[in-house]
Amino acid sequence: MYIPTDAEILEEQFILNKFNNMKQTYFIKQYDIAKLIVNNKNISLNERKRKVYAIHRKMMKFFSIANAKFIKKYSKNLF
Repeated sequence: MYIPTDAEILEEQFILNKFNNMKQTYFIKQYDIAKLIVNNKNISLNERKRKVYAIHRKMMKFFSIANAKFIKKYSKNLF
């Protein structure tokens, strides 16, 4: 049974943290945009809903693609 060294474990943690920070930054930016749309009372309620749902779909698509690329790139190195 293979037991990874401390350096390998730290490298894996660094890669995962970098990936999670990138996703968190993207989420915060999109959340701020959605919050501005929701608070804009000059736009009708249905239009605000449509725009916020569009942001949500865009985020889910981004996370799906990012996760797939991450797994494809690092699956041999991690775990």
